Amino acid sequence: MIPPRFIRPAGVIKAWRDDAVVIAHSPVTELNWPAMTMSFALADNHDKKLAVGEQVDFTFRQTDSGYAIVSITAR
Repeated sequence: MIPPRFIRPAGVIKAWRDDAVVIAHSPVTELNWPAMTMSFALADNHDKKLAVGEQVDFTFRQTDSGYAIVSITAR
């Protein structure tokens, strides 16, 4: 099991699905990632849909199956 580690980049929503959101995000220095576009799973309790093109601040963590959004808010 991967220990929880919360990371807080900014980005722009590119697509929103019921179970995931695609975000073009800023560099993530904690993981040595450059700026890129990627899909993040959404928590089961996340019911607020944000618009494509919306600038956001978000928090994610690594899970056993990938990366999941813990919180996301419009800027």
